[in-house]
Amino acid sequence: MPVATVICHTTRIPDWQPWPGGPPPTDALTVLRLRVPTDPAQLAFWHHFLQSYEHEQAARFRQVTDQQRFMVGRGLFRQVGGLLLGQEPQAVGIEKTQFGKPFLPDAPNWYLNLSHSGEWVVLAVGRLPVGIDVEFLNRKFAIHDLVPTVLNAHEEARLTNHPDPHGFFFDCWTRKEALVKATGAGLTDTLVNVPATEGMHVVQDEWVGASGTWFVQPFFVDDLFPAALASVYMKEETSIRFYDYRH
Repeated sequence: MPVATVICHTTRIPDWQPWPGGPPPTDALTVLRLRVPTDPAQLAFWHHFLQSYEHEQAARFRQVTDQQRFMVGRGLFRQVGGLLLGQEPQAVGIEKTQFGKPFLPDAPNWYLNLSHSGEWVVLAVGRLPVGIDVEFLNRKFAIHDLVPTVLNAHEEARLTNHPDPHGFFFDCWTRKEALVKATGAGLTDTLVNVPATEGMHVVQDEWVGASGTWFVQPFFVDDLFPAALASVYMKEETSIRFYDYRH
């Protein structure tokens, strides 16, 4: 039976550096964070990168804040894509996999993945398949309604005795989502089987969406936004660089 090996690292507190500009480095995984602006002029900067069909997609969201997050995230995706391709952001071609994951058909050796929650947008970029997820640590959220579909028995037992059950739940959730986004399989009915606790796990490849060896690196975007990055595991330690994005 084909298997996948998943290595979950301990949570990292990133040293966020100012974005130096130019294309992302080829020798590292890059994580960009961008706070969704509230100033109309700043919002307009990102919105003007989008094509008409993307504006239509944004308009389908009922909440204005959801529309803004989508447009800023898509604008960031396009701007970084433009840096990789040497094109204007508006001209960057974006397609989707069968699981709905956006990719750059004109940059087949680059992988990008986007996530947003609350006031934050995060983008992961690298030369290997990559997935990223961020969630707002909402301590009023009824986590127990989702436990049966998100956590396995071992994780649920740890949740029961954990001093911070909400923190533990969202840590697990972001790790699982980042991993299935990295494999490209999308969120599946087997999310409960995706490992999320620290250490090495060997599981059926269909549970995570691909065989091979993968790593998951949890981190914090800020104190209220746990996140996780996932990618292919290499024998040489993969360098991860964290940047505050400024246009």
